[in-house]
Amino acid sequence: MQTLPSLPNNVEELQALLTAQIALVDTLKFERDAFRVEAQALKVETQSLKVEAQSLKESKRDDQAEIVRLGMLIDKLKRMLFGQKSERLERQTQPAGRVNREVIDATTDEEVAHQKTQDDLADQRYFLLSAEKYEEFLNLLEQPAQPNLGLARLFSLTTAPWERQGDD
Repeated sequence: MQTLPSLPNNVEELQALLTAQIALVDTLKFERDAFRVEAQALKVETQSLKVEAQSLKESKRDDQAEIVRLGMLIDKLKRMLFGQKSERLERQTQPAGRVNREVIDATTDEEVAHQKTQDDLADQRYFLLSAEKYEEFLNLLEQPAQPNLGLARLFSLTTAPWERQGDD
């Protein structure tokens, strides 16, 4: 059994002890209130996170629906642009397990060649260099042009080489 500390016999010591106990109780009440406020804030944050999670789930569903809608729109536009031919080609290539997009998306060989040329040109336009090589490249570009006898002869011609007759 726990024994209680003995109380002072003097009034002033009792008042001091009582004041200390009241201060301790006030401190504990303040801490309790702070914990309650923090708990309430956590509840609000938890609710906010639940709402955000629900919103993200709905957004994901909306995105998937938008993807399906856009896919259907693409199919419709293909039919409008290429007619039934594109759908037949797609059905013919799908059983083989692979889809040749160039065949489906292009109606002529010229369009395929044109696209390939554009891709090749794009590949030639973009290249990566180290800082040192880039500086060297810029220096070469800034140098004055060197005389080129072949170009000078070509530009001095009065008729284009392909327009001349009998030069064969």
